[in-house]
Amino acid sequence: LTLQSNVAELTWSSTIKARGYVVQASTNLSLAQWPMVAQLTNQSLAVPITPGISQQFFRVTAQP
Repeated sequence: LTLQSNVAELTWSSTIKARGYVVQASTNLSLAQWPMVAQLTNQSLAVPITPGISQQFFRVTAQP
């Protein structure tokens, strides 16, 4: 994760051969359901950061 001009650049690697990836984001780690940000076939994503939010968490899941 890198931050630049209110954009979070997410990059990741995978040890499994994935058909694609789902990126989710939340401001609360304890939520059971996180909103989906994107479905991708590559391993990077630029996400705009919403002004006024002090923290945001991201998770990526592989779609086998």
